[in-house]
Amino acid sequence: MKKQLLKGTPVLFLLTLIFMVSNSCKKDSDTPEDNPVNWSFSETVNYEITPGAVVSDPVSGFDFGFSDETATSTLKVSKIISGAEAPFAGNGYKIEYTGNEVLYVRIKCAAGNRVLGMMYAYPDGMFNGTLTQDWIGMPDMGTDFDSTEYYFSLPQPYDLGPLKADGKKRGTDLFWFSEIAKASTESGKTTAIGLQSYTFLHDYYIAALNPALKQSATSAYEVKLPSYAYGKENYYQAFWRPLGLLGGYIYHPTINFRFNANEPNAVDIAHETAHYFINLIVGNEVQKTLSGQAGFFDNHGFNEIVGRNNLVEELAYFAETATGYKINELSEPANSFGNNSRTTVDYPGIEGFGATMLYSLVRDKPTIQNVNYPSQRLDFPIIGLTYGQVFDIIAQGATNTDHIRTNIQEYLSLEGTGTQSERFPVVLQRIGWSYSVKGILVDSATNTPLEGYAIENIFKGGEGREYNDGQVPRPIDITNADGTFNLHHTVFPGSSFLRFSKDGKSFDKLITCPYDTPTSNVIELPIIKLNPNPATFAIGQNYGGGIIFYIDGTGQHGLISSTTDQGTAVWGCYDYANPIYLGANTGNGQTNTSIIVNGCPEPAIAARICDDLEWNGYSDWFLPSYGDLLMMYAHRNIIGGFDTTAGYWSSLEGNGWRAYYVYFGEGSYIETAVKSNLAQVRAIRAF
Repeated sequence: MKKQLLKGTPVLFLLTLIFMVSNSCKKDSDTPEDNPVNWSFSETVNYEITPGAVVSDPVSGFDFGFSDETATSTLKVSKIISGAEAPFAGNGYKIEYTGNEVLYVRIKCAAGNRVLGMMYAYPDGMFNGTLTQDWIGMPDMGTDFDSTEYYFSLPQPYDLGPLKADGKKRGTDLFWFSEIAKASTESGKTTAIGLQSYTFLHDYYIAALNPALKQSATSAYEVKLPSYAYGKENYYQAFWRPLGLLGGYIYHPTINFRFNANEPNAVDIAHETAHYFINLIVGNEVQKTLSGQAGFFDNHGFNEIVGRNNLVEELAYFAETATGYKINELSEPANSFGNNSRTTVDYPGIEGFGATMLYSLVRDKPTIQNVNYPSQRLDFPIIGLTYGQVFDIIAQGATNTDHIRTNIQEYLSLEGTGTQSERFPVVLQRIGWSYSVKGILVDSATNTPLEGYAIENIFKGGEGREYNDGQVPRPIDITNADGTFNLHHTVFPGSSFLRFSKDGKSFDKLITCPYDTPTSNVIELPIIKLNPNPATFAIGQNYGGGIIFYIDGTGQHGLISSTTDQGTAVWGCYDYANPIYLGANTGNGQTNTSIIVNGCPEPAIAARICDDLEWNGYSDWFLPSYGDLLMMYAHRNIIGGFDTTAGYWSSLEGNGWRAYYVYFGEGSYIETAVKSNLAQVRAIRAF
C-alpha cells in the first residue's frame, strides 16, 4: 500500500533532487557557465502557495505542492520556447520557487503511460562523459494510474566532504518532461533495459558472491531498489543531496543511461549496473568517497591517466568481467596500455590498471604478453581466486589503487596459501607494475668498482621457484668500468634480488622498490657491496653452528641444521572450542616462526623453543618449514641425530586445529596433527 505523504497524493518513496547553488546567490540559468545556450521562455506565471494548498498550473498542466503542508512559497513557472535540444519529444519548463521545503510536481498522463523527467545540469556521481551541463535524467518518485511524480528541492552550498566533483555544482531550474506511451518503442526499451540490468545484477554479480556477502548485498538491494533515469549520459548516482540535511545526503541509487536509437548497449548496462553492485558490497560510507572521485578528471576513460587515487571505475570494470565483457582488455594489458610511455607514465595510475590487477587474481592463462615488448609472451603465475573471493577483497572498502593492492596481499597471506601470496609481486610485474633502477657495485673489502658483472633481477617465489623478468632471449646488462649499472622498466615491485654473475660465480643482493613510488621514476639504489672471492660451501659441511643441508643457486647462501633435537613439544595455540588460526602459511620457516611466536603467547611451544635457542654461538634459529624438513629428511644421515620413529613439527599451519609434521622413518610422509600433540623439534638457521 502506498504511503500518503501529501494530501490526495500517492507516492512510492521520497527523494529530493539537488541543485547545487545557494538560494541567496542563484545562478542565471540563461547563461550556463561552461556550455552557453541561448534560452527563451514564455511569460512567467507567478503563484503564492499557501499552507496545505496544491497549485494547478495551466501553463504546464502540472500540480505543485509541498511535502510539508505548513510550508509557503512563491512559485514561478514559464515554458521553454528555445534552448538546448532535449533527447525526447516533450515540453520544457523553467520552475523557480522560494522557501526551504521539498516541492513536488505531479504530472498527469494517459492511463498506463509514464513521464520521463530530465533537468539541465551537471552529471553527478559515476558517469561516462564530461563535466558539462546537459539534459540528464531524473528518477521519478512513483507512477500512479494516470500520473508520475517528481520531487525538487532548493539549491544548497556544495560542501559535502568526499562528495566533491571538482567544483562542478548542480544548479538548475530548467526541466524537460516527455510522456512515454505504454505500448511505444521507448517504453518497451526502458522495460528491456531494466530487465537486462536486473539479470546482470542477480545472475552474474550477486550470484558470484560468497554466502555471507551475498546475504548482505541482497538485503541492501531489497531495502532500496535502484531507480532508472534516461538522458544523454551513462552514469551511476548513489546519493542525492537535500536542503536541510547540512553536510548530509539521501541514499537513492539511480542508474542513468544515455538513451537514443543505439544506446544504451549491453556493455553500458553491465557497466553502470556494476557500479550499483559495487555500492551494495562496499556500503554507503565507502561509496561516498568513490562517488566523489568521478569528478576529479574531465577526460576519464579506459587507458586515460587518472592517478592512483581513483578506484571507482576499476571496481566496475572488474565486475563487468563476470558477465564476459571487458575480459579482452584486462587479460592482455600490453594491448590496452602499451601505448603509454614507461618513462613518463605511472602504470598503476592508468584507468583500467586497477581492474587488470583484480582480474589477474582470477586469470587462468599461464602466459601473458610482455608489456614492454608485446611480441613476446611471458610466463604468468596463476593465483587462482574465485570471483567471490575477489569481491570479498573489494568489500573491505579500499578507495585507491595502493590500498586495494595492500588488501589483496593481506588477503592472500591470511586467507589464501603462502604460494599465492608469494606469486603476487610477479603478477604485478607482468602487468606493468615494475621499475627502473640504477646503482653501483663495489668490492666489499676495498670499495673499488666491480666491472663486467652480468645483472639479473630475481624474485624468489613460493616452493623454491625463482622468477626473472621473463624475457627470452635474456637481455644482458653488465656493470660498467665504474661499477654503475641500469635496469629499465622490468624490476619487480617490493623486495627482490639482483643476481650479479661473473666467472661462474653468482651473488644475490636484496633490493627494494617501494610500491608507492611511481613506476615512471628511476630508483637509485644504495651502493651494493660484495666479496668477489667468497668461501665455498658444500652439503654436509660443518659450518655456522651445525650442518649445511641446503645451498641456493648462488652457492653463498643456504640452511643449516642443528646437530641434535631440541626435544619434544606441542605446536601450540590449540583450543578445540575456539580454533586459533595464526596465518603461519608461507613457505619460509623464519617468517612462519615469527608469526607463531608473536601470535601465540604459550611457553615451550615448538616455534618458541627454536626462536629462544642459543646454540654453538648463534641465536637466530627457527622452526623449519615443511619444505625445509623434506630436504633435511633427504640428508638425514649426513646431518645425524634424528629419531627415525617419530615425526618432526614444521612451522606450516594447516588450520585452527592442526599443523604439518614430517615423519622421519622409512617411507617418509607429510601429515597434519592436532596442535596439542607432542612431536620432535629440530631447529635450523639460514646463512
